[in-house]
Amino acid sequence: MTAEGSSSGDGARARMRRKYARMLELRETRSEAPPTRALRELAREFPGALRELDASPLEALRARAADLAQGGADAPWIAATDRYHALMRGALEAKRCLSAIGGGLDRAAFEREAGGAPDALAWAGDLAAIAAPPRGRLVPVVLARVARELGISEARARALALGG
Repeated sequence: MTAEGSSSGDGARARMRRKYARMLELRETRSEAPPTRALRELAREFPGALRELDASPLEALRARAADLAQGGADAPWIAATDRYHALMRGALEAKRCLSAIGGGLDRAAFEREAGGAPDALAWAGDLAAIAAPPRGRLVPVVLARVARELGISEARARALALGG
């Protein structure tokens, strides 16, 4: 499946609609005291969204929300962004599981620690990359996986998922 010409599905569209509605609400109602709980919930469900919230112009967020509201054919960024968040959630959980088992790469121990968490288990075959990502950053590892899964370049995955 490629992000360039295929549907990302109703689930991805609904998740992204929820994400951008929350982000717009947070951005448009900024006050002196940041809504810590709402930010934490956004970050838990959509890892990387806080960076996007801070770095993206309000008009870019509104444009994505409008894109989602229009329905019809899915924009390529929807599948890439949705997959990025799912894989990043999994990578973070996999990192936690590796830490809980002492940092080793024992796949069986990792799988026991992960339990039935499908996001984390998606990384069971790539534990070394999670344990020691390039420059200590999971983002390149996750973007490389998004690119492979969607059949696009890593640069295109970055542009679609992170908007840049």
